[in-house]
Amino acid sequence: MTRVFSLLLASFLAVYLQAQSRDITVDELINNYLEAIGGVENWQKIESMTFAGMTQLQGVYMPATVYYMRPKSFKMVVDVMGKTYIDCTHGDEGWTVNPFMGSAAPQRKSPQDLEMEVNREFENPFIHYKQKGYEVELLGEALVEGMETYQVKLTKEDGREYFYFFDETYFLPVMMRTFIRQGEMEGMPIEVYFSDYEEVGEVVLAYSIEQRLNGQVFMQITADSIILNDPDIRPEMFAFPKDAGADKEKE
Repeated sequence: MTRVFSLLLASFLAVYLQAQSRDITVDELINNYLEAIGGVENWQKIESMTFAGMTQLQGVYMPATVYYMRPKSFKMVVDVMGKTYIDCTHGDEGWTVNPFMGSAAPQRKSPQDLEMEVNREFENPFIHYKQKGYEVELLGEALVEGMETYQVKLTKEDGREYFYFFDETYFLPVMMRTFIRQGEMEGMPIEVYFSDYEEVGEVVLAYSIEQRLNGQVFMQITADSIILNDPDIRPEMFAFPKDAGADKEKE
């Protein structure tokens, strides 16, 4: 009888401790997450980043390099069968070069194109989120492809909502979801999956990123190398090409 009681007590304590481990506030979760990726101080030392590897589109692998720079600059360059595809955002504007659309001239992005971009900020949105005017809410737990996660809703000043799913053990995000807010695809979910986390200097980054639109994979990229504070990155490389603008004015 004593042995049975001991086993029941041990089982109760295990369940109780497991439940207690999941009793976490949203600020505790965010603090654990920021510490897991290297800490706020180390992240604020980073001004730029180069992410070089391979991207996959419809089963075809292509070399790709992605450049990031504070505060809101992003540029992806992909080598596609000897031609160069460019997707660039600089501040609240953007442009592309798509030689497979009949022209190699840079084209400015439309508001609908920019809406497809889930996050144009270099800095992690959870760093000093209160000072930025963002709101966060812990929605509870959720399964993401069989993994137990905490679900957090982040709302920015413009009202756009982002739903982050953090692994309950390591506090690293495994997925982020948002929704298109305008155009023909209004209401469709955009999801970004993160995996293969590794240390890069003093911080931790995902080496594999997959984007899905309405549940369908439309881009995957896996890094071979990540360079922090890359000296080759300069603001002018993100600006709309001046020659292209001059040619357009002549037309």
